[in-house]
Formats: sequence, C-alpha cells, structure tokens
Amino acid sequence: MSTMTKSIVTDNFDINVYNRGADMSTILPPEEAYTEWMLCPYSLSWDGTNYSIEDELQDLNLILTQEEYRALTLGVTPENGGDYYGDDDFWIDANSFKETYKSIPKSVKVWLDFVEMNL
Repeated sequence: MSTMTKSIVTDNFDINVYNRGADMSTILPPEEAYTEWMLCPYSLSWDGTNYSIEDELQDLNLILTQEEYRALTLGVTPENGGDYYGDDDFWIDANSFKETYKSIPKSVKVWLDFVEMNL
C-alpha cells in the first residue's frame, strides 16, 4: 500500500481572471457600470496524479490597467479577435496563460514571474 503525498507546485499556478467591475456593477444603474479586470493567483499542489488548488494568494492580486486588459483582449471572444475566452470570470494556469495570450504587457510578465518566485 502506498500513500500519496501532495507537494506544492513551484513552476506553475492557477489564475482566476476576473472582471470585478462587471461583477460589482450588477447592483448599479447601467450608466454607472464599469470594468476592472484582476488576475488572482492560487497555488497548486500535485499528488502524483492530479493538480489541486491549494491557497488563494490574494496579497499578489494584480488589478490591470485599461491598456493591459485591452492588450490581453480580456472580455473579447475569439470570434471577435480575442485570444482566449470572452467571459468576465474564468480560470487558466500561468503556463497556459503565457502560451495563449499573444500580447502580454511587460508589467504582466513581471507579475507572472514575481508570483512564481513567491510560490
């Protein structure tokens, strides 16, 4: 009988790509709606078979500028020129993020590296 042990992944993490503004705007009148995209990192563990989300790393959340989220095509469907997914809330791991997005701003690349260094 073998016992599986979990180990923290140090070369990848999950990202909740989240338009907090769209979420918060649901209670506002339409003319007050706003956009505020965030990248919210979560550490991962590996048990030898499966990855699991371990901890939310909310101290490392990144609020994107308009220039950054537009460069990443967030909120734009692939049919309309987006790189990935058009929804206001989705998950992607950091390695896939780097492979998927064609125009990652330097500030976001620095953030990706910084989060990985702090896993």
